Parts: sequence; C-alpha cells; structure tokens
Amino acid sequence: MNLEKVQNSVHRFRSIMEHCHQELGLTFENFPRGCCGDVAELLAAYLKDEDLGEFAYVSGWSAEENSSHAWLEKDGYIIDATADQFQDRDNCSMVTENKKWHARFADHAKRRDDGDFRLREDAGHLWEPYDQLRKYCDRKTD
Repeated sequence: MNLEKVQNSVHRFRSIMEHCHQELGLTFENFPRGCCGDVAELLAAYLKDEDLGEFAYVSGWSAEENSSHAWLEKDGYIIDATADQFQDRDNCSMVTENKKWHARFADHAKRRDDGDFRLREDAGHLWEPYDQLRKYCDRKTD
C-alpha cells in the first residue's frame, strides 16, 4: 500500500465531502455525524477508483457508549474519514496503525473484505451521491 497516496486521497475525499455533503442527500446532511457507514463505503469506492486497491469495511458497536461506528482497514492501517463525529476526536480524517480508539467498537464487530458499496445489492442509495462526488472531483482537478 502506498501510504502517502492513501493519506492524500483520504484527505482529498474528506475535503470534498466537507464542501458538498449538503448536496448529497439527507443521509449526509449532518456530516460527519450519523453517516460513517455510508461514508466508509463511498471512500472505499473512491480509493479503488484512485487505483489504491480494495479496503475492508469494518463496523462495530460500543455497548458502553451506546454508539456504533464504521471505517476502513488495509494492511494493518485504519482509514477513518468520520472519527471527528465523536467528542474525543479532533482529527477530521485519519490513516493510522493505532487501533486503540477504534477498539471501543469491538462489540458486534463486522468485517467485509471489500468495502466498495458497488458490490452490494442493497446499496443503491449511494450511486447518486457517489456520482456527484466524482463530478465534484472532476471540477476540482480541471
């Protein structure tokens, strides 16, 4: 994995989400709050389209905090574009090997080897937001 390219791509994705999340529909209205699963799946598709390969989708629950969270993983790294929805996180996006913070969501944890939403039959609601994100990306690179 090209760590620098992943970090740059995650930062760019997060920046794009900050600028256009209001245009992506109700799911993303309160970005980064309440949309970590959908954002992780969009990010997995984005990173794949940037020729960075497949990223696993991981989600879990914290019974102690009564909250859930989702992120991506690859080669021992956690890739998280919405960690700042929690009060104890100020990083708006992170690519890290430190699993301590995410370990709190170990209750009922689930993992899918390829987090790209386009592989799921029940993720049709993400096609339009992803198309809009890609168009925004194209405008930013012109």
